[in-house]
Order: sequence, then C-alpha cells, then structure tokens
Amino acid sequence: MGYKNIKAVWGLGHEGRLLKPRGGQVALHTTALNMLVYMASHAYDWPPTDELRRRKLACRCYSLGWEHMADDFGITLAGGEKAAKILAEGGNLEAMRTARKTTALNRLSQTAKFLQKQGLIKLLIPADVRREQPAVWLLLLGDAKENAEVESWARECLGLR
Repeated sequence: MGYKNIKAVWGLGHEGRLLKPRGGQVALHTTALNMLVYMASHAYDWPPTDELRRRKLACRCYSLGWEHMADDFGITLAGGEKAAKILAEGGNLEAMRTARKTTALNRLSQTAKFLQKQGLIKLLIPADVRREQPAVWLLLLGDAKENAEVESWARECLGLR
C-alpha cells in the first residue's frame, strides 16, 4: 500500500509543486512534502487491484486525520529538558502537551491549505468532530485525466456523487 503513490509524490517534487516562496527565493516546503508522503503511504495505490475493485476500496484517499499524523511525526510530544524544567518548577505538563497538540494540528491544517492551493489534495468528506471522524482527503498525484479517474472511483466507493 502506498508505494506507487509515494513514487508519484517524488514526481511532483521533481516538477517543483512542493516549493514555496521564501524571501526572494523559493524553498522546499518540507512539512508539505512529509505530509504528502505520509498521506500517500497510508492510502491505497492507483490503479486499484482486482481485490480493491471487488471490495470497492477507494484509492489515494487519506482518512486517518491530523492527530494520527501529528502523533506519528512526534510533534505533539512534550519531553526532554523543557518538560523536566516545567515539572521541576511545579508547572503543568498536561497544559504544555495540550498547547503542543494545538500548535501541531494548526501547523498541519495550514500545510493542508498549501497542498489544496497547489491542487495536490482535495477534501472529499469533511471531518465530523462530534462523531470523532476525521476528514477524507483525495490525493491528486497524477495528471488531470488520471486525477479525474481517481476521484470518480473514490466517489463511487465512498457513496458520493
């Protein structure tokens, strides 16, 4: 799962689709690259295999959410010397963890906006906070024709029209 998707991400990088303005230059948006590779690795490859077709499983869809990604990236951890100092001073380590989590989720949300603006991801199903269901994102890793095919298949599998 995800191998072909990840190869497609490298192709997008080669095209410069993951560059962002920085000062008077352009630079690689490393968070966007990491995010897209992570999403690609957690999505079924395109084209669907016979098994995926039989089971009606959407390809190139990421649905684990930002919290799962943030945890795997380790950007929600409150540890090391800073955490030890807070504890030693009688501070609230849980408040620090909550703040780090909020910052991490905001950072990933901003990165998702960048990827949307670049035309590399598309929101298919918004998150349902009350039911604790993350959003479903379509990865747009191919050309316009392939992306249309991927989206059509995903919508069919997900019952969207």
